[in-house]
Amino acid sequence: MCPDKVGDSLHVYDISAMNNAPTFEQSLLGSLKSNTNPPVWDRAVELHEQGKYRDAVLAIFDFVNPHHRERYGNADQTEFNIPHGSTRVQVKLDDAKLSVTAPFVRMPAGAKVPIMRQVAQINFNPLNLSNIHLEGDLLQFKFECPIELCEPYKVYDVFRETCIFADSYDDVFIEKFKASWAAEPIVTRYSEKEIDQIWDTFQGYLKETAAYLDYFENKRMHNYMWDVLNLTFMKIDHYAAPQGFLKTEIDKGIASMHANQPPIEKVQKGKRFFKKLQEMDRASFEKDIYKVEQFIPTKFRGSLENIKSNFEQSYANAKQEIDAKDHISATFSVAYAFMNMYYHTNISDDIKNLTSKALMDASGKPWADAATTLFQAMERVMRGQIEEVKKEEKKSWWKSLFS
Repeated sequence: MCPDKVGDSLHVYDISAMNNAPTFEQSLLGSLKSNTNPPVWDRAVELHEQGKYRDAVLAIFDFVNPHHRERYGNADQTEFNIPHGSTRVQVKLDDAKLSVTAPFVRMPAGAKVPIMRQVAQINFNPLNLSNIHLEGDLLQFKFECPIELCEPYKVYDVFRETCIFADSYDDVFIEKFKASWAAEPIVTRYSEKEIDQIWDTFQGYLKETAAYLDYFENKRMHNYMWDVLNLTFMKIDHYAAPQGFLKTEIDKGIASMHANQPPIEKVQKGKRFFKKLQEMDRASFEKDIYKVEQFIPTKFRGSLENIKSNFEQSYANAKQEIDAKDHISATFSVAYAFMNMYYHTNISDDIKNLTSKALMDASGKPWADAATTLFQAMERVMRGQIEEVKKEEKKSWWKSLFS
């Protein structure tokens, strides 16, 4: 047994554990499917082309979620106040124009110059359609447009960029500049028992990852260090679905692993971020573990055909690695493809159940067994054998895991 220092705690790990694949836990969110309704999008486009501009915008609400207009709109459907993460998107709509506003943060005393410098930078990039405005001490995302120019793709993009960037940057402004919420976020907290479980799983991931990094670095297997770091960041995001500043930092950590840089530089950046996670105390972690409502999906809708296309390279790599009995590489190739899918897309329950079961079955297993299990699941996706899996689930003991 060898000791290893992680943050402020000492843990031990067994080198023989490196003969086994990393562990995996399913998402606490349950279903990963999208609420969007594609046929309604076609109706929105048709309504706009027919000059029914207001009805076209209302159809976009129905495309996103058929319940939003009833839950968050007024009686005559001219005003909507829809929560998204830590912000609220306020939409005003009439026969003349569309207005979209999202209260962002309130300015702290004495930090106007650095905050406005950051605002100017965000307005330049990444914002394309909306802008951040200062009114009194309140910063707000704003967009206005004549109703006849509210082409559905543009309106959806306005909603999406407002939701994503208002929800992510407010936590940065609060953490970095000591700004305050424009309004108290609407959140659902986990129970104390659930938080204990989430914290323990988070710590387990960190300890396991530290062991893998130490082992692979000693063996000079630096490519596997990239795999381990990237998978760990995605596993934390998938399992705990963190919000707030932690979510923003994890997104930055994952982005750094895919930067256009030499692999060794990406590994070093990943190790620095991993160290920050190790040093995070429980109070800071708990602060950003909660559930929120979403207006616009932050992930793209993943059809089976799109997923098969995205899997093509990983499938080819894994097949070659399986044939060469390179089980470690094959395990990482398929596990990365599955976790990358979870990170970027909303998927059907059928695909989620198939891939999650494979990851659970491979969790902590010898590399050869893990590689075979994961590759067989990917083969079924590539062959489109999803419905067959669904029928089998009805007779399987593990179906209860996903209910």
